[in-house]
Amino acid sequence: MRRGVVRFARRAGDVSDDTQLAIAVARSLHVDGRYDHRRFVEQLAQWSYYRIGAGRATARAAVAARGVEREPAVGPSEGNGAAIRVAPIAIAAAATGDDFDAAVRQNARSTHDSDAAASSALFVAHLLREALLAEIGIYADRGARMRALVAAAKASSFAPVGEALERFGHRPVDDALAACGTSGHVSQCIPAAALVLLDAGLDFRRAMETTFRAGGDTDSIGSIVGSVIGAQLGEAGLPGTWVEAVEHRDYLRWLADRLAGPVARAKGKIDVEPVEGDIAASRADVVVNAWNRNVFPTWLLVPQGVSRALRRGGGAAALRAMSRRAPLPLGAASLTRGGDLPCDWVVHVAGINLAWYATETSVRLAVRNALSEAEWLGAGTVAMPLVGCGTGGLHPQQFRDIAVQEALETSEGVGVLTLVEFVERRGELDS
Repeated sequence: MRRGVVRFARRAGDVSDDTQLAIAVARSLHVDGRYDHRRFVEQLAQWSYYRIGAGRATARAAVAARGVEREPAVGPSEGNGAAIRVAPIAIAAAATGDDFDAAVRQNARSTHDSDAAASSALFVAHLLREALLAEIGIYADRGARMRALVAAAKASSFAPVGEALERFGHRPVDDALAACGTSGHVSQCIPAAALVLLDAGLDFRRAMETTFRAGGDTDSIGSIVGSVIGAQLGEAGLPGTWVEAVEHRDYLRWLADRLAGPVARAKGKIDVEPVEGDIAASRADVVVNAWNRNVFPTWLLVPQGVSRALRRGGGAAALRAMSRRAPLPLGAASLTRGGDLPCDWVVHVAGINLAWYATETSVRLAVRNALSEAEWLGAGTVAMPLVGCGTGGLHPQQFRDIAVQEALETSEGVGVLTLVEFVERRGELDS
């Protein structure tokens, strides 16, 4: 989720928009595996600020989603932006046994409002789920691969795959791809991915080399092919040198494990507890940090208040990771590891505007998004400072009223929210 970089400066293993969007979908799934479309639209809006090489339809929908709490208006695009991001939904559904058709269609239509785009996303999702559930290595058999591809095409009603397999499935793969086409249109991209899978089987290197030779929309075709082979073999079945080159691979591993192991969350009333003290010492699952939005480079600013305490208390790694990211939209939240702090995670919120002033709206959004991040993590306890009450000028009681209201109205899984009126112990911090 770093700032976008021009394409010619990218390296092998760097993420593209395909990876970014798959992460956005994963972050819209609750810890129990439920898909939350409202959360996906919010993730889409945040992604619009740091997208890398995005397709036109997805980028337009993401920009339209900024600052609104409704599904953005989109056009009837038949691009493959919906199909390349559905893997997280398939992983969660394979783990829970839930039916995912409605979630996949809803997710697809948030950017590509066409039957072809939705059906192509369903095809990939069905193929992925079956690859995850099938016996490991079964797709080494060409007949098994053909049956899986045809079954997924029938389940999704995506006819172009069946037509391509019938017309080109017996040809050499390079000739078949040239005849089928490899553009970014779903009628070509998805059948091309099916033809590569039919030819390469579980040979990941061969599948990628075939994809790159074919040209066209290679990252999308490679994303689909790679996810299916990976679903069958797991990470151990992929070339080790390639895996080690993947950017943010540790986070992606953690994210995949979380999707594959959903945990039931009991809904209950949240307890809100006001306390005084040093938030850096809080032993909550998640600690919230009031962040400066990254509009100004961190080397121009000296962390103050909560950020200063987190850094001095052992959280330098969390702040350093945050400083590399794109500016946060007002009221948004971003997640980092807790570093050496007693907490597992730090949620950084943007509660102040460009004039360093907090409003009820900005603070309300910050509290809501911080709790949403905590719920997504499955956190039971959250420690939150009085966001916007320092430099932002908001009255502490006004913040407490906002926090209590948001906690009672929007929180589902968090059990305890501690509102920490920060008391900085200067002697300890400066020693």
